[in-house]
Amino acid sequence: MLVKDKFEEARFFLGCMASCTENPDFRYYLSAFLSAARSVLQYTHTEAMKQQKQCWYDQQVGGNKILDFFKCQRNINIHERPTAARMSVSATDFVAVNDSVTITVRRIDGEKQIYEDPPMHSKPQKTDDTTISWHFVDWKGCECILTLSRLYLSELSIFLNAARAEGIVK
Repeated sequence: MLVKDKFEEARFFLGCMASCTENPDFRYYLSAFLSAARSVLQYTHTEAMKQQKQCWYDQQVGGNKILDFFKCQRNINIHERPTAARMSVSATDFVAVNDSVTITVRRIDGEKQIYEDPPMHSKPQKTDDTTISWHFVDWKGCECILTLSRLYLSELSIFLNAARAEGIVK
């Protein structure tokens, strides 16, 4: 039951992270997510050791890049310093202009060509697309923290299903 509770707690904090990407409080939810999600593996490890299934546990966890990365992030966050995360903001702004465009091209041979685009007769339109994302400083890929955290929960779910099948957790 503890494992399921911690998994659900991690899922809760992932939801909190997703709803506050524009807020520095994101880091606090990230810290809570890292701790809760790591507890899933720690509790399962304890149960595996009680049942002399340490080898099974090591085979399941060993070599998993995502599980290992998040384990390290949680350990750094708890024992050394807050997790190094940076906020990235990208903004795109499009404006339609109601003026005509004239381009004059002078060729090397002296010939002059004029290209004209007639004025637009519609109202100017402006769209603003701003995206805010958070990234682990220590992660080599381009994925954001939310994407990696969702992947981590997916990996934990696969791990828990295997642990249930092995009789390690209920």
